[in-house]
Amino acid sequence: MQKAATGIMIQQTAATRHGGFKTDPALTSEPVSSERAMRILVVDDELVSRKKLELFTKKLGYVVLSASDGAEAWEIWKQERPRIIVTDWVMPRMDGLELCARIRAEEEENYTYIVIVTAQDADHEIRKGMEAGADDYYLTAMVMTGLSAKDLRGF
Repeated sequence: MQKAATGIMIQQTAATRHGGFKTDPALTSEPVSSERAMRILVVDDELVSRKKLELFTKKLGYVVLSASDGAEAWEIWKQERPRIIVTDWVMPRMDGLELCARIRAEEEENYTYIVIVTAQDADHEIRKGMEAGADDYYLTAMVMTGLSAKDLRGF
């Protein structure tokens, strides 16, 4: 992270891989508008994991959309344009990396913040996730403690 001239913390992300920077929304002091904070898309082929993430994000006050694989998530994203996507990596039909890449290729405005949740913990796997367009990466075992309200409140 670097400090901008305005004093707001910024981070370089995979989404700004061409040399740009974006504001880290969790570190800004702007109030969250209900319009911006409206929808999160949770994507996981494992029902229990998906339901846990749905419950967690609903408790934070978000409207939760859900999908059981990347292909279903892609269709939902095209229609609903949720502000945040929390997706598993390994899924049938379309995995989380392909979902990230498709969204980044199609996205023109209203940036979608993408979090990958996976058991893939090798450095080269994390790099793959970020190169596909993910903004953040959490290990499955740590998601409920690591993915906190702080991470999502800026949206």
